[in-house]
Amino acid sequence: MRIIYQTEEGLAVIIPSGELDTNEVARKDVPEGVNYWIVEDNEVPSDRTFRDAWELNPIDLGTPDGQGIGAEAWFAEQPQEEEVVDENPS
Repeated sequence: MRIIYQTEEGLAVIIPSGELDTNEVARKDVPEGVNYWIVEDNEVPSDRTFRDAWELNPIDLGTPDGQGIGAEAWFAEQPQEEEVVDENPS
């Protein structure tokens, strides 16, 4: 799966590593308020020669799969691990 979204410079493509759910990667790594689509690998051209000319066509892609919230907001949503204090240090 690939996550795609439009930037001022062209089409951005994110390849999730598999450590997080694809939707969570998209929410975190797509800028705040920007629509994104999750597509099959073969929907993104493999020839990167003219990558700067790639454009996203929302009509062909249909409804976005979501909107990014950005990394800062995503990390703020995550549960905080409590610090363990050793009351009997050696």
